[in-house]
Amino acid sequence: MPEATENRIDLKAQTLTFFRQSGWLVVANTACGAFMTLVHSVTSHMTGGDYPLFQTLLRVFLILSIPAAGLQTVLAQQAARSVSPVELMELKGIIRAALVGTFAVWVAAVVILILFQTTIMTQLQVTNPMALWMTVLTALPALWLPVLQGTLQGTQTFSWLGSSMIFNGVVRFSAMVLLIVVFNGKATSAMVAAFLGVFGSLCLAAWPMRSLLVNVKALVWRTWLV
Repeated sequence: MPEATENRIDLKAQTLTFFRQSGWLVVANTACGAFMTLVHSVTSHMTGGDYPLFQTLLRVFLILSIPAAGLQTVLAQQAARSVSPVELMELKGIIRAALVGTFAVWVAAVVILILFQTTIMTQLQVTNPMALWMTVLTALPALWLPVLQGTLQGTQTFSWLGSSMIFNGVVRFSAMVLLIVVFNGKATSAMVAAFLGVFGSLCLAAWPMRSLLVNVKALVWRTWLV
């Protein structure tokens, strides 16, 4: 009987933990989405053609972020099953490989922009090259963020995961208000605000998993792929 009672208590505690964590992630997702929506109510105050230009830059940003689209799910699954020291070491290698791989993609985008900047600016009707460069700069933390957030998800570090998500929306919205409404900024300022939000979210996600980012051995690709 005592053992059965303990099992019921453990099951109840696990259920409460599950609903508490799920509820927190729902709140974080909702809050982040709300702030991201409010961003457009701020950027619409930009005069001239800066708001359409900002929308164009966002599309470029989304295209640059595509290579990392599925990494959060992959890292979440890998982190969830990494329990032993050997598996954790393998997880470190996977994280580093994902970060290095996405960085290589970003460098390729930078090289393309250097070589074809004039053509790209003409096609996108961008008059200020800094707006385009801020968009490309913002893409780097955006490529890395799914790697870190996926690891947080897999290790069930939900408090930090949710905080990272909310931080992105709050900082981006706050910076938009400051730079655009207060200082009458343009499309470049809007992309600076986007960079601050994504970069801050990345730093917040990296802090609780910093032990997984050091003392990393090379990934054995054959073992992982199989």
